[in-house]
Amino acid sequence: MKKINELNLLKNDLSHFYIILGDEKKNKKDVLDFLKEKINFIYQKNSDFFDFSGSDLFIDQVRKIKSINSVSKKQENKYRIFFLDYKKWSIESQNAFLKTLEEPLENTIFFLFITNSDILLDTIKSRAQILKGYIFLNQEDGENFLKLEYQERIKIIKKLESEQYLDFLDSIENALLENKKNIENISEVFKKFLELKSQSKFKGSNVNYILEFLALYLPKIK
Repeated sequence: MKKINELNLLKNDLSHFYIILGDEKKNKKDVLDFLKEKINFIYQKNSDFFDFSGSDLFIDQVRKIKSINSVSKKQENKYRIFFLDYKKWSIESQNAFLKTLEEPLENTIFFLFITNSDILLDTIKSRAQILKGYIFLNQEDGENFLKLEYQERIKIIKKLESEQYLDFLDSIENALLENKKNIENISEVFKKFLELKSQSKFKGSNVNYILEFLALYLPKIK
């Protein structure tokens, strides 16, 4: 596991239900790596792995999840794993899902991937271990960074996890391109930025130092 290190538990300590906050795609990969390492659960070869995802979780999908969960696991599979990745959860769907959580089956684990838990009912959250995974970094993060003075930029860098460094550089690159008309000597600035970004990908490179240099070097935008 890289970011979601709270999951690094003994096999018999696994919970029935986890809520993983942040970047769903990266967090899914982390959880799959963990399951493979800790309980030898290889999802490609496992008929008891179910990945439900979409924009809205509707009541029919909750019923399907409940129906699958009510069927006995395949004899060769010790665990049954559900991934749930939906942007919106209606109150009706949450209440229906709650009934499934209230009667957990042995060795069945639900992983709910969501940007933040604000849209979830307290009754749902109270039954889960809530873990912070990779957060989303987008153009706005880089743009906000470029609007700050040096000392404030350093505070932002210090709050980043090491796994977020490269994503943050991508965010800054997008912000530079979007604001190129407002940056003096943009060609020179962008060339230097790309040079440092390239160096950050070398094994053993000190990306934190590169970010601190950029905090000083990059011009402030309005």
